[in-house]
Amino acid sequence: MNEHTLDRLEFTKVRQLLAARTCTPEGRRRALSLLPGRDQPAVEAELQRVAEMRDAWIAGYDPGPPEIEEIEPILGRLDRVASPLEPIELLSLSRLLSLSTRVRRLLHVAPVADRYPDLHRLAGRFGDFEPFVRRLGEVFDPSGEFLDTASPRLARIRRRLLDARSRAREALDHLAREETAHAEESFVTLREGRYVLAVRVQDRARLPGIVHGHSKSGQTVFLEPIDAVERNNAISALGAEEQEERLAILRDLTRSLRERGREIRESHEAAGILDLLRARASFSLDLGAAPPAFHPRGGLRLVGARHPLLAEAARRGGAPVVPLDLTIGEEARTLVVSGPNMGGKTVALKTVGLFCAMAQSGLPVPAKDGTQLPFVDAVYVDLGDEQSIEEETSTFAGHLRNIGEAWKGATDRSLVLLDELGGGTDPEEGAALGRALLELLTERGCLVLATTHLIGLKMVAQEDSRMRNGAMEFDSETQRPSFRLRIGSPGRSRAFELARQIFPPGELTERAERYRSRWTAHLDELLGDLERRRDALAAELGRARIAREDLEKAAEQKRLQADRLRKRIHVLREARWESEGRALREAERLLEEARQARARAGGPAPAREEGDAARALEGALRSRRELRRPPRDPARRPLEPEQIRPGASAFCRDLKGLVRIEAEPDPAGRVWVAHGAFRFRVPVASLGPVPELPPETRPRRRGEPVRGPDEPSPAEPEIDLRGRTTEEARLEAERFIDRCAIAGPMEVRIIHGKGTGALKREIEAFLDASPLVESFRMGEPREGGWGATIVRIRPARVGG
Repeated sequence: MNEHTLDRLEFTKVRQLLAARTCTPEGRRRALSLLPGRDQPAVEAELQRVAEMRDAWIAGYDPGPPEIEEIEPILGRLDRVASPLEPIELLSLSRLLSLSTRVRRLLHVAPVADRYPDLHRLAGRFGDFEPFVRRLGEVFDPSGEFLDTASPRLARIRRRLLDARSRAREALDHLAREETAHAEESFVTLREGRYVLAVRVQDRARLPGIVHGHSKSGQTVFLEPIDAVERNNAISALGAEEQEERLAILRDLTRSLRERGREIRESHEAAGILDLLRARASFSLDLGAAPPAFHPRGGLRLVGARHPLLAEAARRGGAPVVPLDLTIGEEARTLVVSGPNMGGKTVALKTVGLFCAMAQSGLPVPAKDGTQLPFVDAVYVDLGDEQSIEEETSTFAGHLRNIGEAWKGATDRSLVLLDELGGGTDPEEGAALGRALLELLTERGCLVLATTHLIGLKMVAQEDSRMRNGAMEFDSETQRPSFRLRIGSPGRSRAFELARQIFPPGELTERAERYRSRWTAHLDELLGDLERRRDALAAELGRARIAREDLEKAAEQKRLQADRLRKRIHVLREARWESEGRALREAERLLEEARQARARAGGPAPAREEGDAARALEGALRSRRELRRPPRDPARRPLEPEQIRPGASAFCRDLKGLVRIEAEPDPAGRVWVAHGAFRFRVPVASLGPVPELPPETRPRRRGEPVRGPDEPSPAEPEIDLRGRTTEEARLEAERFIDRCAIAGPMEVRIIHGKGTGALKREIEAFLDASPLVESFRMGEPREGGWGATIVRIRPARVGG
């Protein structure tokens, strides 16, 4: 892909977006010079590295931005010049060495090798310079000044120098005070590193010494008294020693760096690679982009594709991007896109070409999973106005030049993008040239996407099985394009609709309609009718899909509710059995203690009353034991045929409980039954007669809920949910209705209060969905009005 093609596809702007996310000059240079590769394994490996960097970044393995300034000249000096590097140069290198150490220690470790092998290999190119980085921190402060910790000798020199300066200053201060007592005020200052007195010119003769200059006004002379010369000489000698030690430290540091020069060079190059890799990962995260797969047969499949420049603009607050879905190349390798002006045809072509250029440059593309791109050997484009005044080229001639390049160079692995094919000249001649080009490129096996307004080219794509028509959709209600691509039928140009929006109603558009060919008008009418039918069908399919989803959600909600009910009932029964068991064991213990006490006493037989009480207790224990025994399986004795009728009750061995038969058996010998609030289809052979219940567990009157030995006593007839959250209230209401359905009563009151009505709506939604509720209504004034809901429970009954 040449630069002209990449510029037409706006790949240059994408490179700029990438460069803006780099942190180093080397990374920026790499981003701006990025080009599509032609080695598919190498490109796929690069995309894999980007994916690893993005995932590692999310997982916390990001070493941070490599903020390194331009150090190439410093590296050159390190390689070629014998003189030591300056402190500021060493500090610049220190940032690279610090980054290199951090990357190696973070990424060149076993956990990273297992999860991110490519990053682990890249981290292996960085050196570990921890001792040197630490040494530089001892030598320099952030501004490049030497610290006292640079060397013991430097620290000693500086202590002596500080002491010498202090003594020299004190001596001159004393002399200045004496001089001021006899003449005008004098003060101590520094001139060329030596302590001097500033005195008036007329007082110069009073003090012998060396003059080090005058003030700008000429009224003050800077005098080094004879008594201060020795002290200043000592300070100068110590200053020379300090400078000598600084130079020795710089030489030592520079020599250490030169010894690892190749390693530093390698780390610098790896830092540029890492910077570009982080920029690609940042691009991926910012735009929701992902490394695409390459289509094994050179086809094209875009799922939710967004032009990266539009996606970046949307991220910064611009208009949302309408995603592009497009599939071509399996059966047909040529797509002819038509539709209204400003409908997104050109953007669609640019998105396809730009995605190919980005992917082969190792860049993720902003599209959803399932996107597949062809790995192309070249992209040929004819986009926009190719007119050139300097080259004396017309628009049509510019198009022909681009088409000629495609014709000469395109192969069966090339992508050809043709915008407004056949335009810029006579429509009939343009259509003929366009048809010939489409047919020949298709025969060659190229992947071709073309846009057009010419009916002839639309018809070619409709008639040739190797081609497909596509249309950019148009909203007939808003009279605006929707920017969505539809494959399968051509689109209308809608020039007249656009003209009616721009021009006022009147003679112009009316007269234009009269000049329009009847065949063209009829075809446009047919296409419009096809679009309306398709839109109606799509709307109907959308409603059906929504209805199906709602039904699936309702069924899932019913299933979850049924699971919750079963679990709650099981927990209640287990707790009840456990409670009865504890009571039974306690009664047995008391009876046994009574027997043992009587035996130990050895006294006369218990009184008749005591004997009666013991016998009564033993009888109660036997009765409770009988109640706790699992019932015999009544289903082993099958029902008679006349007993299997809707409304009859039976015992189901599979469900281990009473059921109500709801229908006649089917030919397969299965029958629908109701068990509590649920319906099941069970084998007829699993049904048996209702077992005889102990007298205390039989219903006392017709219509009263059946309670077995493991069922609770009647629940309270109302529950107060005021002050609860909607979630808490719903859960408590579910438990309350469960208890009432198992043990009664049949009509209850739920108090939810008035308030905002949110709690009332939540409760009513639950009641409407519950299979245990027969009906519900708002309370009467005496029952709490609309602050309460009266619920009728659907009971489980037995009997024929």
